[in-house]
Amino acid sequence: MKALFYASLLSGVLMGCSTAQPTLESSAESTQADPAVLMATPENADETDVEETTIQIAKRFQQGPLVLDIQEVQLSSKQIAVHVEIANDSSRLIRFYPNQGRLSTGVDELKANIFLTDDSLSGVLDPQEQKSGVLIFSSRFEEELDFSNVRSLQLSLGQVIDMASIDPEQVNIAFSLDPAS
Repeated sequence: MKALFYASLLSGVLMGCSTAQPTLESSAESTQADPAVLMATPENADETDVEETTIQIAKRFQQGPLVLDIQEVQLSSKQIAVHVEIANDSSRLIRFYPNQGRLSTGVDELKANIFLTDDSLSGVLDPQEQKSGVLIFSSRFEEELDFSNVRSLQLSLGQVIDMASIDPEQVNIAFSLDPAS
């Protein structure tokens, strides 16, 4: 009987001690910041207020067998997105790699972001094949881009390589950001 009494007493004491001690889970919870406080910090305030401008372009350019339609351009503080459709209007296979291109605003020169650009745009274009996607040109080192004085863009998208030709053609395009022109 005494053994049963001591066993129940000991189990009661042990249970009481285990609930009084903070566990790793409860101590980790107490050190985490409140999500509402995180949202109000100045570092995160910029991310929600990113201003983006979309300009409808609808311009067609042809360089050798490559036809390139620029549909729209989206300008934001960290990048420029150029929505394009490309086509091979020849009867031969061509290669084109716009994801390695450059864009100039007259003030800034941006490289195409190979990781964010639609991968399907680059590579081989079969005869009469069309592809569409977005070319992303990112600012270097997360610099803010200023478009207040930018009226046109110049794209240098590399070469159109026609496997039947020895002389590849360079794709350099300049266009106005004014939709009326």
